[in-house]
Amino acid sequence: MLLKLENLLLEVSKSDRIDLGDMREAEELILQSLLKGLSVKRAGIWMRDEKLDGIRCSLLIDLHQQARYEDLLLTRSQYPRYFAALDEERCISAEDALTHSATAEFAEGYLAPLGIASMLDMPIRHRGRMVG
Repeated sequence: MLLKLENLLLEVSKSDRIDLGDMREAEELILQSLLKGLSVKRAGIWMRDEKLDGIRCSLLIDLHQQARYEDLLLTRSQYPRYFAALDEERCISAEDALTHSATAEFAEGYLAPLGIASMLDMPIRHRGRMVG
């Protein structure tokens, strides 16, 4: 599984669509590759919103609900444990997201209503700071 994902991400990195500089095209390609490579139904890219001390959804694709979302916002004041984990961890791997210390804050308003059991969140870092 890991080798399959690595090969898929290698192909993404070689794509002309990435080099064209169109962020929308790049995000679409990356997310579609993750959905396929990880065999998951929901994936998104969230970027840091420093002004509001949070992260803003650039694009989220939900295959289960056949929906796409943009411009959603999560703030540190809403989810302090989640953001503390993003600040410190290389990734948040919550097999049981309802009880995991970093993701349990999402249980009532997000995880349970959407039937989400697990989460895998990878902070995007630039020069040591989380940017997405």
